[in-house]
Amino acid sequence: MYAEKRKNTVKTVAKTVICIIAVLLITVISYLLYVVLEYDRIEDGLALQVETPAEQRVQTGKSYSAITYNVGFGAYSSEFSFFLDTGTTADGIEVVGKSAKAASQKEVQKNTEGAISVIQTHSPDFVLLQEVDEKSNRSRFVNQREAFKSEGYGSVFAVNFHSAYLLYPFNDPIGKSLSGIMTLSRFKIDGAKRISLPLSTDFSKFFDLDRCITVSRLPVEGTDKQLVLINVHLSAYDTGGIIRKQQTELFFNLLNTEANNGNYVLAGGDFNQLLYDVQFPTTQPYNTWAFPFPTSELPAGFSVYSDADTPTCRNANMPYVKGESYTCIIDGFIASENVVVSQAKVVLEEFEYSDHNPVKITFSLN
Repeated sequence: MYAEKRKNTVKTVAKTVICIIAVLLITVISYLLYVVLEYDRIEDGLALQVETPAEQRVQTGKSYSAITYNVGFGAYSSEFSFFLDTGTTADGIEVVGKSAKAASQKEVQKNTEGAISVIQTHSPDFVLLQEVDEKSNRSRFVNQREAFKSEGYGSVFAVNFHSAYLLYPFNDPIGKSLSGIMTLSRFKIDGAKRISLPLSTDFSKFFDLDRCITVSRLPVEGTDKQLVLINVHLSAYDTGGIIRKQQTELFFNLLNTEANNGNYVLAGGDFNQLLYDVQFPTTQPYNTWAFPFPTSELPAGFSVYSDADTPTCRNANMPYVKGESYTCIIDGFIASENVVVSQAKVVLEEFEYSDHNPVKITFSLN
């Protein structure tokens, strides 16, 4: 009788375990199906709306200014570290970031307002912003797109990261995202387009969705030429560098085409490659993502402009500590030879509101 009871108990436990495993499998398969079905690429060449467009046209021979700023979806206070960022100390210890989301809504609002204050202080004619969230778990649903709209500026926004609810990492899911790149202009934009960038086709595409660049066309008064203003945010996490190479080639082809058409071309943004290979003091000299930008392969007549004396990006595998955190120069501008750049400078140091420092240039159209 005891043996029979024990046998029944084992059967009951086995059935329970099988049911639990079945439920878990169904849950996992259902979630993966949801993520796959939610995946959708935005069409290439999509025309973008210019909101509150200005009427004044740019002119040759006049001085203008532009700022590029990756605002890091408002999460990156100096204490923030990002779960995908890694680094290795000189003695071989790996250091990995912790968080996928901003610490709080208050933190996002503080950092967003800080970035806006930079724009207001320097009052540039053009602003190129990256990682601007519209509706995302990671930025605690603060609508940065609306926050960055400002009186006196027309704006162009293009989505470059929209995802299903991502459960990764399990201890702090990044959640659902809607984010993009945003261009502000005090001068007339005749039209703007979203150009899709090549992406990985493996499972990582669900974490790096719809990378793009935007092309805004500004008529130049008294000429049949345009100032072609390009906002750029290339991929960072690319094992083997295949996608990085494809994205850069597409970008270079665009530069070349516009220059051959006689236009003034100014591209700015977060290139996620070393624009200048400057070694800043750090106790974490080893990284896996910052590769040299192929400056030698730029189309003829184009040059890179950034601040060679000040880092524009910190590795967010740890809270920022000057002299310890790995820093580098990956943000800046690329201009055709008929765009004369007189100065390029980081205008806010120490990564106060983002893991990037804003870069400002002064230029004229020749």
